[in-house]
Amino acid sequence: VDPGFKVGIERPFLIIQKSKIRKNGKLKFNRLQFLNTLNLGYYYTKEQNHSPFLNMEIGYRKIRKSGFKTEAFLGLGYMRTILTDETYKVDNNGNVSKIDFAGSNYFMPSLSFGIGYDNSYRNDHFPFSVSLKPNIFFRLPYNHSVLTNIGMELNLSYQIGSFRSKSKQIFKSK
Repeated sequence: VDPGFKVGIERPFLIIQKSKIRKNGKLKFNRLQFLNTLNLGYYYTKEQNHSPFLNMEIGYRKIRKSGFKTEAFLGLGYMRTILTDETYKVDNNGNVSKIDFAGSNYFMPSLSFGIGYDNSYRNDHFPFSVSLKPNIFFRLPYNHSVLTNIGMELNLSYQIGSFRSKSKQIFKSK
């Protein structure tokens, strides 16, 4: 297990509010969000490397009337690994010199799915949500190939009102 963190900002660019009366007479109500994110993160692999990264994601989220939510994200990013041990190079004359911040640069596509609870649906005065997001991300090129990494995120978020108000909203009812 490699510890790490990710902080970011997300912004819905489209919100669709759907309501429908079921055959039993109860009202079914869902909120669909299409959003983008910008994240800065870091994780540490013991005795190997430090791995800061920057990524952007585009995603889809469905929030039910109860506050239960499901979501999926597709991302693209950049990762820089920095080796934890000292690294040296030898030039053509046989001189040895230390390399500062030795490591590699990677293109980092990702895919994640999540489930959670969004309190803002029931309580607009405390717009807090929590979700669990298993994800998979790739580092390439990695030794002329692709390295697959699997991660698990515990996502805690607080919605800022001014961000929500600038989203395009569509209301549908049947």
